[in-house]
Amino acid sequence: MTLTAKQALEAWDKTLETQDFNYLGAILSDSFNFVESNGHSQEKSET
Repeated sequence: MTLTAKQALEAWDKTLETQDFNYLGAILSDSFNFVESNGHSQEKSET
């Protein structure tokens, strides 16, 4: 799953607004990969 920076910020916003941590599921999952604007990606452990 690809997650944009906007989607990540919206997930944090929804979590803070509702106190429902399920919104952070994609960010906190073990398969999370951060992709920079130049196309370079990093695994969760590297971010």
